[in-house]
Amino acid sequence: MSTKQLTITIGDSAAKDSRVAAVLIGSETALCCDTTTPALLQAVLDQSATGKAIALQELYTWDIEMLIDYIINFHHQYVKDNAVVIYDLAQKVMYRHSEKHPEFKKLTSQIFLFLHGLLNHLMKEEKLLFPEMKQLIRDKRLTGTVIYTTLDLIKNGVRLMQKQHLVAEEDMNVFRELTNDYKVPEDTCTLCNLLFKKMSEFENDLIMHIYLENKILFPKLIAMDEALK
Repeated sequence: MSTKQLTITIGDSAAKDSRVAAVLIGSETALCCDTTTPALLQAVLDQSATGKAIALQELYTWDIEMLIDYIINFHHQYVKDNAVVIYDLAQKVMYRHSEKHPEFKKLTSQIFLFLHGLLNHLMKEEKLLFPEMKQLIRDKRLTGTVIYTTLDLIKNGVRLMQKQHLVAEEDMNVFRELTNDYKVPEDTCTLCNLLFKKMSEFENDLIMHIYLENKILFPKLIAMDEALK
């Protein structure tokens, strides 16, 4: 399968992003954001390339529109800018080392499927869910109320995204199993070291990405619904 099949565009901005905290790389922290501590999440934010330090608690004060813009501009862009890079590296590592490390064939295949699913997930959020959420906020701002059928559709979309987040977490756990927690085999080249480093960073960014949506953005929408009722 060619890289072009991923149907994404590589940019320059987020490729330079260093938001991933060293404290998370190679740690035994569970990927599930329910068990990730605020201190570790704050460490990710402290190493952000956004131009200023952002306190985790500050994100809880942002409105829905601000959170959506932040998630798209930084976390979604990070995925788009690194997906092809990681897949290309996985292919090169597989071609060079799969004879001695057959697990690299499965790793490359799983990476492709994972990235393909994740990019489709981002597209649904950017083209459907997030615009609908923003329109809901604008309608509420203008009229003081919302159309409940629209709100119910958005909530259904949120539940679907949350299920897909769980699948993404499971996929990342599979990657850890296939790479022995990103421990680079001694008989491999520097490309393998780079691949595992990029995958570890990608996982850490995903932790923050999922946390922002599951624990801050989506609950704000639910809270708005409860307030209206």
